[in-house]
Amino acid sequence: MNSDSILRRLSRLPAARSPVVHFAVLGTLLFVASLGREPTSADATSSIDQPRLEIPASRVAGAERTFRAEHRRPPTAAERTELINKLIDEEILFRHALSLGLHRSAVPQRRLAQIASFVEPDGSHAGSGTASSTAASGTASAELAQRAVELGLHEGDFVTRRVLIDAARRLIRGAARLVEPEDEAVVEYLRAHSERFRREDRFRVSHVLQSQAVRDHPSDDAVALLAQLRRDGVSPDDADVLADPGIVPPRLPLLGARALERRLGVGFVASLAALPAGEWAGPVLSRYGAHLVFVHEVRPGKIPELAEVSDKIRASLREQAADRWLAVRLSQLREGYTFMIADQAIADLMIADQAIADLATADLAIADLVIADGEGA
Repeated sequence: MNSDSILRRLSRLPAARSPVVHFAVLGTLLFVASLGREPTSADATSSIDQPRLEIPASRVAGAERTFRAEHRRPPTAAERTELINKLIDEEILFRHALSLGLHRSAVPQRRLAQIASFVEPDGSHAGSGTASSTAASGTASAELAQRAVELGLHEGDFVTRRVLIDAARRLIRGAARLVEPEDEAVVEYLRAHSERFRREDRFRVSHVLQSQAVRDHPSDDAVALLAQLRRDGVSPDDADVLADPGIVPPRLPLLGARALERRLGVGFVASLAALPAGEWAGPVLSRYGAHLVFVHEVRPGKIPELAEVSDKIRASLREQAADRWLAVRLSQLREGYTFMIADQAIADLMIADQAIADLATADLAIADLVIADGEGA
């Protein structure tokens, strides 16, 4: 892989001027370069001294409670393992954010300073309005935030954890999102997902309502009225006087299928495709009753040209690359820790789950795809 060509290409992007982005991209390239390196005896020795990452049983129990509330059932064994995997990933991201010093950025620093102002031994800051302004000011805020970290207050504060986890996740994903997809990949994506981009059918129709609100047998009345409209050659412009009052206007402009569905329902729109154009037909049922319909115009949906959806496809490809790179990076960061779950039953479940062991092997190969379009640039 030609790292220089990748860096040159990234340097032309406006977002790449940020020092934080530089750090993320360099970290990405260094890790990808390390994938082909054979493990050494030093690696084996360092694994013995890996820090232990412990997931409290209370946090696992909280994740299970949230799952029960959302799904109205307890998680299965596989789902419980997935919950624990997510907690491990979040803890890794939290530790990674701390190692990068992200807790010193503005938002987490303000939060930590506020927390510290309420736990100072002398209580001088607790509950005072002055404490808020002091915590928000430069040096004092930094000192209070550092005090919160020294006391370990950042570990248990949900808001601080969430901010730092999200910041680390965005930073990792941001490295992959800087790489612009190749034109060939955009063309192939449209070819593979063409139906996703197909424009909806559009219809211009007039209708005469026989309302179920005022009629006992609206469908039968509509059949009789249809014969009259055809016999007398009544035009759509003159048919309004034969319609029952309704919410939807009798003559509608050219509308897409979804817009028509909002007005007259899914069943009404589904019936339009079978109606002939240029004559009265029906009855077609809706939530309001039975309609006699005159189809003026039908414009079938079509797949747009590549230029019309290129930006949307490129954004989607960048997001996919970012997701893959996040999985790879989390897998690599996992290798720096040993894991321990406080609840032994959960720990046994983790050992039984082979997904964790397979994650690194399965995802490392994706790293080449993340920066592949840097070759030859």
